[in-house]
Amino acid sequence: MEEHIIDEINHLSQLLDTKEGQEIEFRTLFPISVSNNINSLNFGRRFEYTDSRRKAIDEFLILDPNFNFTGVFAFYPVATRFIYKYLPFIMPLSLRIVRDKVKAVTDIIRSEYETHVKTIDKNNNRDYLDAFICEMQKFGNGQHDDMLEGNSFLLIGAAGSTVLQTLEWSLLILATNPQIQQQIHKEIDEVIGKERSPKTSDKNQMPFLQAFMYEVWRFRTLLPINLPR
Repeated sequence: MEEHIIDEINHLSQLLDTKEGQEIEFRTLFPISVSNNINSLNFGRRFEYTDSRRKAIDEFLILDPNFNFTGVFAFYPVATRFIYKYLPFIMPLSLRIVRDKVKAVTDIIRSEYETHVKTIDKNNNRDYLDAFICEMQKFGNGQHDDMLEGNSFLLIGAAGSTVLQTLEWSLLILATNPQIQQQIHKEIDEVIGKERSPKTSDKNQMPFLQAFMYEVWRFRTLLPINLPR
């Protein structure tokens, strides 16, 4: 994952370079990198920025302000499935939007699953799907499993949203506290320098950055999910 993440950061940096001197809406850029990191974990590769599949996942990661409304339906799963199938016209618009985004991501996972089954190498797990499929086959169950689909979906949704929210709050806090930004920049220069990419092992030598990220995470959990627009 470290290799995938560094590669994706390089792609994001190149994209930012093309926008030098322009206003940047980070909410349209962060999902690109975040979703591709999850894609690498799930599917073993990143999707190009122009790939419609990546765009569908990005749309899913950008939480709708009304998303929490759908939580009411979580208490009535049977009724919800019935409404989805037979009475979609009675669903509120917010729920229909969420439904469409969920379906788009689910279709991607199913398509990737089918491709993985055809190309799998039992001696070389490329990603999470490969590892799960191999375990299924050990127990004589090589068919599509709802658990695999559900787990892949959760990795995209839960992991992606958590990282996105942390990035957004980090950027906002650093922008409003330049002294913290300067201290973090200094620590990065001292530990990593300017000639190489960061490594996971570097964090043990960067207590200020670790403390900052912990506080951002703690701060984020105490506030509404969505930053004000």
